[in-house]
Amino acid sequence: MKNKKLIAQQVAKLHIENLSESFLASLGEKFLTEIYISVQNDEESKLICEYHKDRIIGFVSAGISMSRIYKGLFIRVPMVLLAIAPSLLNPMKLVRIFNLIIYSLKNTDTNSFPSPELWTIAVDSRYRRKGISSKLYESVIKFFKDKRVISFKILVSDNLKEAHMFYEKLGAKKNGKDRKSTRL
Repeated sequence: MKNKKLIAQQVAKLHIENLSESFLASLGEKFLTEIYISVQNDEESKLICEYHKDRIIGFVSAGISMSRIYKGLFIRVPMVLLAIAPSLLNPMKLVRIFNLIIYSLKNTDTNSFPSPELWTIAVDSRYRRKGISSKLYESVIKFFKDKRVISFKILVSDNLKEAHMFYEKLGAKKNGKDRKSTRL
């Protein structure tokens, strides 16, 4: 599957189905599609998918800087505005969108955490416990090594115990309440 928009649409749908509690999922499938198109268009980012037949059953997204992705969204302003319009009517979502953009542009924790980051990893529930997440994680490590990155961060909510165990099993270290990092 080569069409970036079709890939982004499938990834957005999988994201919402498997990470429904995430803030980005709350912004809707159209907005996530735009995010994943931007990830694919950025040479310092990577969207890696695992397929079963022609269907995406798992993916991971990562990159050097999320601010590059948001800047990429500005190139597609009309599509992004249409995608995010419903969320702009919700004051709480508007505040969270603003805080997310400020965080990514400011990156205030540069002294203790690296800028490169594993943003999202998800696997269709029917295909879990088959090594797909580990394979995707190893692909991210290879991507970062190819970019000469020596460590990257992973933001994981404190209440996601299974995710913490997964990352720690693969060598990530907890470096704060909701953060992990991996040295390569």
